[in-house]
Amino acid sequence: MALRELLDFGGSWPQVEHLCAHDYPPSDSPAVQMNLARAAGREQRRELRARALERAASDPALHWQVVSEHACDAAATNDAQRARHLADEVLAHSTDPFASARALEALGRVELWSGDNAGRSRGIRLMEDAIRSYRALSSNKWAGFALTWLGYAGYYMSGDHDRAEALMREGLALLRSPHRQVTVLTFLADVLCERGDWAAVDAALDRASELCPDDFVLGWDYIAWGRAKEASARGDQVGTVRWLKEAAATADPWIDTVGGTGFLAEGAQLLSRVGDVAGALQWLDKALSRPLGLVDPFHAQCEILAVHGDPTAALHALDRLPYEDGPWEPRLEWHLTVLRALALLRAGRYAEVPKVAAAALDQGARVAGAALRRDGAAEPLVLLAPLAAAAGSDVAARLLSPDHFLVHLFGAPTLRIGGDEMGVPAGKPGELFRLVAVHPGGMPAEQAIDQLWPAATPTAGPKHLRNALHRLHAATGPSLVRRDHTRLSVGSAWVDVNAFRALARSVASGSGTRPADGRVHAALSLWTGEPLPDDAYHDWAIPIRGQLEEDAVRLRILANDSARGPWPQGSTPTDGQTAQSTRSRARSRIGDEWVRPPTDR
Repeated sequence: MALRELLDFGGSWPQVEHLCAHDYPPSDSPAVQMNLARAAGREQRRELRARALERAASDPALHWQVVSEHACDAAATNDAQRARHLADEVLAHSTDPFASARALEALGRVELWSGDNAGRSRGIRLMEDAIRSYRALSSNKWAGFALTWLGYAGYYMSGDHDRAEALMREGLALLRSPHRQVTVLTFLADVLCERGDWAAVDAALDRASELCPDDFVLGWDYIAWGRAKEASARGDQVGTVRWLKEAAATADPWIDTVGGTGFLAEGAQLLSRVGDVAGALQWLDKALSRPLGLVDPFHAQCEILAVHGDPTAALHALDRLPYEDGPWEPRLEWHLTVLRALALLRAGRYAEVPKVAAAALDQGARVAGAALRRDGAAEPLVLLAPLAAAAGSDVAARLLSPDHFLVHLFGAPTLRIGGDEMGVPAGKPGELFRLVAVHPGGMPAEQAIDQLWPAATPTAGPKHLRNALHRLHAATGPSLVRRDHTRLSVGSAWVDVNAFRALARSVASGSGTRPADGRVHAALSLWTGEPLPDDAYHDWAIPIRGQLEEDAVRLRILANDSARGPWPQGSTPTDGQTAQSTRSRARSRIGDEWVRPPTDR
């Protein structure tokens, strides 16, 4: 392998040693040692930098380049204090433009992980300054990687998927090394997966597979990881298990690093989301057994408890997470708020759920984008949306009905259209509305006439229906109850009775990860009063009311059984344990990779 090829990616230590000894004798320029250090792994590059420093006594530019690389390493491992100190030293004393650019990038990384909006803004500005410096130095590879890193850490992690994708594609266009392109493509797949753009995810990962050299083990691991994320997001348990197993089978030592711990924790979450609770707990146990003090395994533990385990334990675990010990990017805040609302729901604390659920849905609108509309992985959001809408969340109302038509037939019938709430009209117009509303697929107009005007003549029946519809439309508008030739329907309206029945059926069919999971409590939380109270003696309503009451009895029994457990258990943090708050999965993937790219000089 030629030296220039090696310097285009993070080569193995034997390759670096061979080229160092064979192509460049020890008496050669110490700058060669510096470039080789940039190509090596973390421990190896430290040794090579030391060799370079030994020969750099009369080369101040090289000295500050080495210091700037140490600053980037410190930023990548979340040693913020050391990274700031070293970067400030470089910027205060160095006149070497490349060392200054690297110092700016180190400071940018630190600020992006600072955990507040002001720090994020500073980090973005610093990264942009570093990118401009790299471009001025004609260092496209460094500029490309910094663009991608900025897109991922500066925008994706805060929920701006459009900007993240644009920056990462811009960075990708500047890179020529297949190793670097593979890494960026897998990061880009994360963004596309969050948006639910499955065709684009497949295209990115397929391209990464085409480019990935056979000996680039870390690249193949990243590709498998991306496939596992996509499979989990799509509800594919078999695919999730398969790809996680492939990524974990690597012989590469990265699995034993900070990044590996984050991977194990995320693997537990991916398995939990497709219902493989036993597998999730196995991965969680491995993550918790690591000596590294990371908060990622505790996030995974909270998710497994909130979705599948003891909801009271989940709430306790969420309370003990170090919320004030940042960094907490908006996506993580959103995710934890969803878990808190779901745990409250499953604990039967229905009165406390609406406010938290509304916060979760409103946060999600800012940072989750397409995840709020995605099927499968969005089930917790769908379960929480009715309670969030009851608390006034417009985001939840849109999730339930694109037209903001929300119909409540438990207790006093009410109708919400947009932000306005109104009562259902009295008499036959109201009864017609309720009759059509409890038929999710609509019903024939003749059937409605038979139910409401059984004694009417063939001529009078249609006339009664037209009059009732006219009065109903005058009260609610023409777009709610629609007549399409011979059928009547309520269009895109969300109806609480129908949602209750659908949840009850899904529980009865055994679909889902537990017989008595969050859907049981989501259904029971909809029971806010007697169903169809104005129609208690109407023939069409009697069997519907009876079936609803039977479903409610069965669901309450399941809820009581669920409250008694047994629950999947896992280690919980003790008061003596401290978890370093970190976005370790993203940072460690980025951290170990982004300090490797060599200069183009």
